[in-house]
Amino acid sequence: MATTRKAPTVKAAPKQPQDRKPPQKSEETRTATVDGLTVHVQTAALDDLQVVEDLATLDTGNGLVLPRLLRTLLGEDGYTQVKDHIRDPETGRASIQAANDFLMKLFQALNPNS
Repeated sequence: MATTRKAPTVKAAPKQPQDRKPPQKSEETRTATVDGLTVHVQTAALDDLQVVEDLATLDTGNGLVLPRLLRTLLGEDGYTQVKDHIRDPETGRASIQAANDFLMKLFQALNPNS
């Protein structure tokens, strides 16, 4: 009498919880022109809690969050373009005030009706 053997079952890897997945990069962007510079804002970044926290910190007068905020919104290339655009031609420096002004104009350009 022949015996049949059951094939060994392969257990699937456990599923990773949704809240532990790394954030996925969104290719969707919104375009805005500020002081003659056209930039592309990552749409997903506009719905990022870290951006809201950074804006609140910026509102308290702490300009140290500006680089992170601009990088999150515009990506590394966009951030570099903004720095070059706001750089004072005489001193070669990109000031915090110029970056803050650019950011405010950027949000106005993204939502002109507010």
